[in-house]
Amino acid sequence: MGGDGGVIAVKRSYMRGCGTAVGAATGKGSGAGKLRSDAEVKAEAMGRCALSQEELKEGDVRVDPYGRLYSAKAAVEELIRLREAGEASDWVVKGSKDLKELAWSKDLCCYLTNTPLLSGVVPCSVILSGPNKGKCVTASALKEMGSEIVEGETMKLLQNEEEREATDVRLREERERKERKKR
Repeated sequence: MGGDGGVIAVKRSYMRGCGTAVGAATGKGSGAGKLRSDAEVKAEAMGRCALSQEELKEGDVRVDPYGRLYSAKAAVEELIRLREAGEASDWVVKGSKDLKELAWSKDLCCYLTNTPLLSGVVPCSVILSGPNKGKCVTASALKEMGSEIVEGETMKLLQNEEEREATDVRLREERERKERKKR
Protein backbone atom coordinates (compact mmCIF):
# COMPACT_ATOMS: atom_id res chain seq x y z
CA MET A 1 0.00 0.00 0.00
CA GLY A 2 1.05 3.60 -0.27
CA GLY A 3 2.78 5.38 -3.09
CA ASP A 4 -0.36 7.41 -3.81
CA GLY A 5 0.90 10.53 -2.01
CA GLY A 6 -1.40 10.04 0.96
CA VAL A 7 -0.40 10.75 4.54
CA ILE A 8 0.31 7.97 6.98
CA ALA A 9 -0.82 8.81 10.51
CA VAL A 10 2.41 8.22 12.39
CA LYS A 11 1.52 10.51 15.27
CA ARG A 12 -1.43 9.80 17.53
CA SER A 13 -2.57 13.40 17.21
CA TYR A 14 -3.26 12.82 13.48
CA MET A 15 -5.63 9.96 14.19
CA ARG A 16 -9.27 10.86 14.22
CA GLY A 17 -10.82 10.69 17.70
CA CYS A 18 -7.48 10.41 19.50
CA GLY A 19 -7.79 11.08 23.21
CA THR A 20 -11.58 11.17 23.29
CA ALA A 21 -12.28 7.60 24.39
CA VAL A 22 -14.33 7.33 27.55
CA GLY A 23 -13.08 4.64 29.92
CA ALA A 24 -10.89 3.13 27.23
CA ALA A 25 -7.74 3.12 29.36
CA THR A 26 -9.28 1.06 32.13
CA GLY A 27 -12.10 -0.63 30.28
CA LYS A 28 -14.34 0.30 33.19
CA GLY A 29 -17.35 2.56 33.38
CA SER A 30 -20.56 2.83 31.44
CA GLY A 31 -18.79 4.54 28.55
CA ALA A 32 -16.06 1.93 28.13
CA GLY A 33 -14.83 1.95 24.56
CA LYS A 34 -17.16 4.75 23.37
CA LEU A 35 -15.67 7.68 21.52
CA ARG A 36 -16.79 11.23 22.27
CA SER A 37 -16.95 13.89 19.61
CA ASP A 38 -15.52 17.38 20.08
CA ALA A 39 -19.07 18.71 20.22
CA GLU A 40 -19.91 16.41 23.14
CA VAL A 41 -16.75 17.40 25.01
CA LYS A 42 -17.47 21.12 24.49
CA ALA A 43 -21.15 20.74 25.43
CA GLU A 44 -20.10 19.11 28.70
CA ALA A 45 -17.54 21.87 29.32
CA MET A 46 -20.25 24.52 28.81
CA GLY A 47 -22.42 22.95 31.51
CA ARG A 48 -19.93 21.71 34.13
CA CYS A 49 -17.30 23.26 36.41
CA ALA A 50 -13.76 22.65 35.13
CA LEU A 51 -12.55 21.89 38.69
CA SER A 52 -15.29 19.97 40.44
CA GLN A 53 -17.21 18.64 37.40
CA GLU A 54 -20.47 19.61 39.13
CA GLU A 55 -23.25 21.19 37.10
CA LEU A 56 -23.06 24.96 36.88
CA LYS A 57 -25.75 27.00 38.59
CA GLU A 58 -27.19 30.32 37.47
CA GLY A 59 -25.49 33.33 39.04
CA ASP A 60 -22.58 31.24 40.33
CA VAL A 61 -20.35 30.99 37.24
CA ARG A 62 -16.89 32.45 36.71
CA VAL A 63 -14.58 32.25 33.69
CA ASP A 64 -10.77 32.16 33.72
CA PRO A 65 -8.48 33.82 31.13
CA TYR A 66 -8.54 30.61 29.03
CA GLY A 67 -12.33 30.70 28.81
CA ARG A 68 -12.92 27.69 31.07
CA LEU A 69 -16.03 27.81 33.27
CA TYR A 70 -15.97 27.37 37.04
CA SER A 71 -18.42 27.32 39.87
CA ALA A 72 -17.55 30.37 42.00
CA LYS A 73 -17.58 28.23 45.14
CA ALA A 74 -15.23 25.57 43.69
CA ALA A 75 -12.82 28.21 42.36
CA VAL A 76 -12.60 30.03 45.70
CA GLU A 77 -12.13 26.73 47.57
CA GLU A 78 -9.29 25.80 45.19
CA LEU A 79 -7.61 29.20 45.67
CA ILE A 80 -7.84 28.81 49.46
CA ARG A 81 -6.48 25.25 49.28
CA LEU A 82 -3.52 26.38 47.17
CA ARG A 83 -2.75 29.30 49.50
CA GLU A 84 -2.93 27.17 52.66
CA ALA A 85 -0.82 24.40 51.14
CA GLY A 86 1.69 26.95 49.87
CA GLU A 87 2.27 24.89 46.77
CA ALA A 88 3.18 26.32 43.39
CA SER A 89 0.44 25.82 40.87
CA ASP A 90 0.32 25.91 37.09
CA TRP A 91 -3.30 27.08 37.29
CA VAL A 92 -3.53 30.39 35.45
CA VAL A 93 -5.76 31.84 38.18
CA LYS A 94 -3.67 33.43 40.93
CA GLY A 95 -6.50 35.27 42.72
CA SER A 96 -10.22 35.97 42.54
CA LYS A 97 -9.57 39.04 40.37
CA ASP A 98 -8.47 36.69 37.56
CA LEU A 99 -11.96 35.15 37.45
CA LYS A 100 -14.62 37.12 35.58
CA GLU A 101 -18.34 36.80 36.25
CA LEU A 102 -20.47 35.20 33.56
CA ALA A 103 -24.22 35.67 33.20
CA TRP A 104 -24.76 31.92 32.73
CA SER A 105 -28.13 30.17 32.66
CA LYS A 106 -29.56 26.79 31.62
CA ASP A 107 -30.74 28.37 28.36
CA LEU A 108 -27.59 30.40 27.63
CA CYS A 109 -27.98 32.38 24.39
CA CYS A 110 -26.16 35.11 22.54
CA TYR A 111 -27.71 38.38 23.68
CA LEU A 112 -27.55 39.82 20.13
CA THR A 113 -28.70 36.91 17.94
CA ASN A 114 -30.46 34.70 20.53
CA THR A 115 -28.44 31.70 19.28
CA PRO A 116 -28.28 28.85 21.85
CA LEU A 117 -24.70 28.40 23.14
CA LEU A 118 -24.79 25.44 25.54
CA SER A 119 -24.24 22.91 22.74
CA GLY A 120 -20.59 24.04 22.64
CA VAL A 121 -20.66 23.95 18.84
CA VAL A 122 -21.13 27.69 18.33
CA PRO A 123 -17.93 29.65 19.07
CA CYS A 124 -18.69 32.41 21.55
CA SER A 125 -17.08 35.08 23.71
CA VAL A 126 -17.90 36.70 27.02
CA ILE A 127 -17.96 40.47 27.36
CA LEU A 128 -15.54 41.53 30.11
CA SER A 129 -16.36 45.23 30.46
CA GLY A 130 -18.96 47.81 29.60
CA PRO A 131 -22.74 47.85 30.03
CA ASN A 132 -23.17 44.23 28.82
CA LYS A 133 -20.49 42.81 31.14
CA GLY A 134 -20.83 39.05 31.69
CA LYS A 135 -23.08 38.41 28.68
CA CYS A 136 -22.16 36.03 25.88
CA VAL A 137 -22.00 36.85 22.20
CA THR A 138 -21.35 34.54 19.23
CA ALA A 139 -18.22 34.90 17.11
CA SER A 140 -20.35 35.34 13.99
CA ALA A 141 -22.29 38.23 15.60
CA LEU A 142 -19.00 39.92 16.53
CA LYS A 143 -17.71 39.45 12.99
CA GLU A 144 -20.88 40.68 11.26
CA MET A 145 -21.70 43.60 13.55
CA GLY A 146 -18.19 44.58 14.50
CA SER A 147 -16.55 44.42 17.89
CA GLU A 148 -17.58 48.00 18.74
CA ILE A 149 -21.21 46.86 19.08
CA VAL A 150 -20.43 45.17 22.42
CA GLU A 151 -18.78 48.31 23.89
CA GLY A 152 -16.11 46.45 25.84
CA GLU A 153 -13.35 43.89 25.87
CA THR A 154 -14.27 40.30 24.96
CA MET A 155 -12.68 36.90 25.63
CA LYS A 156 -13.37 33.64 23.79
CA LEU A 157 -14.88 30.81 25.82
CA LEU A 158 -13.35 27.31 25.70
CA GLN A 159 -10.17 28.34 23.89
CA ASN A 160 -8.18 25.87 21.83
CA GLU A 161 -4.42 25.30 22.24
CA GLU A 162 -3.34 28.12 19.89
CA GLU A 163 -5.66 30.62 21.57
CA ARG A 164 -4.37 29.58 25.03
CA GLU A 165 -0.79 30.19 23.88
CA ALA A 166 -1.76 33.69 22.67
CA THR A 167 -3.48 34.30 26.01
CA ASP A 168 -0.31 33.18 27.84
CA VAL A 169 1.74 35.72 25.88
CA ARG A 170 -0.79 38.47 26.61
CA LEU A 171 -0.89 37.63 30.33
CA ARG A 172 2.91 37.52 30.54
CA GLU A 173 3.15 40.95 28.89
CA GLU A 174 0.54 42.37 31.28
CA ARG A 175 2.44 41.01 34.31
CA GLU A 176 5.73 42.47 33.03
CA ARG A 177 4.04 45.83 32.44
CA LYS A 178 2.69 45.83 36.01
CA GLU A 179 6.14 44.92 37.39
CA ARG A 180 7.75 47.80 35.48
CA LYS A 181 5.06 50.16 36.73
CA LYS A 182 5.76 49.14 40.35
CA ARG A 183 9.46 49.97 40.03
